[in-house]
Amino acid sequence: MIKRFALAAAAALLTLGAAGAAQASLIGQTVTCSDNGAFANATCQPGSANVGPGPEFQIFTALGNFPLWSIDLGANSITMTLVAPAVGASNPAQVTLGNLFWSNDPTAKIVGIANFNAVGVAGVTESAVTVNDNSVAIAYLPSPNTVWNQGNFISFDLVTSQGQIPEPASLALLGFGLLCLVFAASRQRMTC
Repeated sequence: MIKRFALAAAAALLTLGAAGAAQASLIGQTVTCSDNGAFANATCQPGSANVGPGPEFQIFTALGNFPLWSIDLGANSITMTLVAPAVGASNPAQVTLGNLFWSNDPTAKIVGIANFNAVGVAGVTESAVTVNDNSVAIAYLPSPNTVWNQGNFISFDLVTSQGQIPEPASLALLGFGLLCLVFAASRQRMTC
């Protein structure tokens, strides 16, 4: 009898310990992009895009309408890369990515960033990125000292306040553990 109870309790603990949460993801979501136009009347094109493989947006200048930066969104990350030869700041410029809702937890909010990385970019730091629930603003030309060269990039991960979303396998394991508890309890009643 004690063995059965111990077995059922172990199954329940295993079930609770194995319960996990799915990672929040932007893949497949429609995201918006806008630029404040302070640098050469730049615009973000297209104005909205579905998150998937490859860059979703490019920042174009009105002077010649050629791309300057590309913006690639991952499941929970953003990378902004200069595709033009070189750019220096004259006016502070900022791009805003909005409608950042998570495919597996639409109630999750962006609460910060992690793993900020600026490769070759002079003058852009983690403080250039601000978050607000479901949007991110990037001051990519925050001051006249900011210099980008072709191939330079910034990247960072988004931190969310997501709730726990049980995975299907965890739910099945939980159900099995509960079934074992019921079985052990019914067998115990028969022997008493």
